[in-house]
Amino acid sequence: MMKVDWTNLGTELGTIKDGFELAGDKDAEKALVLILGVDFFEQAVEHYIKFQPGFELARAVLCRLKPWIAMQHCYHIYKNSEDIETKRNSIELLKVLADRAVLQWIPEFLKDSDENIQNWSIGMIDQLLFGKMVDYEDVRQILEASLNHPNEYVRDTADSLLNGYSSS
Repeated sequence: MMKVDWTNLGTELGTIKDGFELAGDKDAEKALVLILGVDFFEQAVEHYIKFQPGFELARAVLCRLKPWIAMQHCYHIYKNSEDIETKRNSIELLKVLADRAVLQWIPEFLKDSDENIQNWSIGMIDQLLFGKMVDYEDVRQILEASLNHPNEYVRDTADSLLNGYSSS
């Protein structure tokens, strides 16, 4: 059985200071990465995008925890893989893991020559809005630029999101 030295971990993460303690979701995420290891999350990402048996469980764990390290690994795979299916699968997974930190990558994904990657990318914005992880103002510029996108699905989704949020 694994034993965790919570006092040492809290001290290392800075959640214990001068006799006071304060920890939140981001601290919990950092603790999980330290406890389980970066390899744990990277292996889960790779297992999912290769659709190896157990891939749905790996996805469920990643979706539950939504670790930044997994998002970064999806982006790394997208940037470095030469296999289009691998790139697509990394973006598809990133769509369900995404938080506001991925906004910086979405314009790049929308410029990708692959329509599937473009579609998953505009879907990220939809997920982020639906999950209330971003405000409409955070994504308005990307959505407005997407109204002129060559991909019809991207244009239609951007239009729907703009009209849906501007009317509420």
